[in-house]
Amino acid sequence: MGERERDKGGPRNDDYMFVEKVEKMIDRIAGHKGVEGVIVCDKDGAAIQTTMDNTNTVMYAEGVRNMANIGLSMIRDVDPTNDLTFIRIGTKKLEMMAHLNPEYCAIVVQSRIKTSKN
Repeated sequence: MGERERDKGGPRNDDYMFVEKVEKMIDRIAGHKGVEGVIVCDKDGAAIQTTMDNTNTVMYAEGVRNMANIGLSMIRDVDPTNDLTFIRIGTKKLEMMAHLNPEYCAIVVQSRIKTSKN
C-alpha cells in the first residue's frame, strides 16, 4: 500500500495491529482476580473499548478524568514542567487505576481483595 492510499483515510495494517494489541491487553488484565472492568478512552474521554456496561463505563471514565484533572493541576502548581502519568484511587470496596497518556487513558476497576492472614 503506497503513501497516497494511506492518506485517503482508509484503515492501515498498523491500526488493525494496534486494536488487536489493545484487545489482548484488555483480555489479559480483565482475567486477573478481582478485576471488575477495563476501560480505554481516547484523549477526549470517550470510551474506545470497555468490558463494562455503558452506565458504569461513563461513570468511571468521567470520574477518573475529573480526578486526573485535579491531580494534574496540583502537580503543575508544584512543578509546571511535570506531568501526571498514573493515578490510583482506593475506596473501601473498589480500587481504580488509570494510566494517562496524551492519546488515551486506560482505566482498571477492581474490587478490594481481602487476603487471609497465615
